[in-house]
Amino acid sequence: MSQGPNITLDESNGRTANRMRETASGICRKASEYGRNAAGKVDEGLRSVAGKLENASSSMHRRADGLPGGQRVSGIAHKAADGLHSAAEYVRTHDTNTIKHDTENTLRRHPVQSLVVAAVGGFLVGRMVRNAR
Repeated sequence: MSQGPNITLDESNGRTANRMRETASGICRKASEYGRNAAGKVDEGLRSVAGKLENASSSMHRRADGLPGGQRVSGIAHKAADGLHSAAEYVRTHDTNTIKHDTENTLRRHPVQSLVVAAVGGFLVGRMVRNAR
C-alpha cells in the first residue's frame, strides 16, 4: 500500500472498496445477462414443446378413428388429442415458473389420476406409433 507518500491508509482502503464494488456490479450485470439468455432459451424450448404437442394432437385426431377397439377407443383417443391441444395452449400462454408450480400442485392433489393419465397417454401414443409402421 505504498502508492505514494501522500496516500493514507483510509484512502487506499476506499479505493480498494470502490474497485470491489465495481467488480461486484460487473458480476451482477453479467449474471443478469446470463439469466436473460437462459430465460430466452427456456422460452424457445417451451415454444418447441407447444408445437410438438400440437403436432401430436393433430396426428392423434387423424388416426383415432382407425384404431382397433371401435368407437370407445376412438373416443378416448380423441379426448386425449384434445388434452394434448389444451396442453399446447397452456404451454404457449404460461411461463416456466407457473408451469412448474401448477404441475407440482396437480401431482400432489391427484397422484393416482396423474399416473393413470400418463399410462393411458403412453399406451395410446405407443399404439399409434406401432400402427404407423
